[in-house]
Amino acid sequence: VVAGNSYAWTSSNTNVGIVTSQAAGTATVTFGATAGSTNICVTATNNGCVSSPSCFTATSITCPHATVTFTYTGAITTYTVPFCVTQITITAVGAQGGLTTSYPLVIGGYGAQITGTFTVTGNEVLKILVGGAGVSSTLGGGGGGGSFVTDNNNNPLCIAGGGGGVSVTSNVYTPVLAYADTGTAGYNGYSALGGSPANYGVGGVAGSGATGASGCGGNGGGLLTNGVASGCCGGQMWGTAFVNGGAGGLGGGCNVTGFGGFGGGGSCGDTAGGGGGGYSGGGCSYNWPTNGGGGGSYDGGTNRSKSVSSQVGNGSITISY
Repeated sequence: VVAGNSYAWTSSNTNVGIVTSQAAGTATVTFGATAGSTNICVTATNNGCVSSPSCFTATSITCPHATVTFTYTGAITTYTVPFCVTQITITAVGAQGGLTTSYPLVIGGYGAQITGTFTVTGNEVLKILVGGAGVSSTLGGGGGGGSFVTDNNNNPLCIAGGGGGVSVTSNVYTPVLAYADTGTAGYNGYSALGGSPANYGVGGVAGSGATGASGCGGNGGGLLTNGVASGCCGGQMWGTAFVNGGAGGLGGGCNVTGFGGFGGGGSCGDTAGGGGGGYSGGGCSYNWPTNGGGGGSYDGGTNRSKSVSSQVGNGSITISY
């Protein structure tokens, strides 16, 4: 670029548009639907003198369609949007809650399945967390972890809540709201049959972890805050928020082994189910037969669809374009 020059750009293809920046001597070439390649020429003019044209061939690039599948790793990873992609479709499936190993016919709650279409920028970095299943044990199951897709600043795109864990004394029990909520709030824990109906964690709202300290398991974590600690066993039984790393709850002072799934799942307690992780956390429960509540979900896209999944075990995430 020479000071005082003006530049003229031409294309040999009428389906090509050229947006120029005379001061910088640069141009943006926009191809029409049928344009494959074109010969682009530029001339410089200064004080009435016109240069010979400088020419090159520009070719349009068609971005190939693809589907990328993410499975459980136990870590938050990243995904870089290909440079030519401006729209993606995300399907997130939350993880299933754990069960009581002596009574395997009563399964933990299923996670949600959330799908949406999103406008993105080429080379944009997204954060990916695939939820882990709640761990099963003789005393009950931990809550399943939520599956999260956010931008690099933790703003949510698509989140599928995880299911609550169950803690039972027989193979005859019907869990109540142990499946994940396809809406944004987490479900409360359910303790009505174990003699302590008022003791449960309260499902989180607006991206928070579940609250209430009267349960005996771990409250599920949300996008923004951890589940509140319960007053029963002590220790880190709660699920950790996505922004804090997304770890599942541990056994606490009761030394239970039904840990919460990665993605904010709460641990089971001493005969209590853990709450599911998700956009908002599910509440834990108290005293078997009982179950934790499923975690909440979030969909910031268009062309949305949502349902309770029937996927067993860990969650999953797919991105297609």
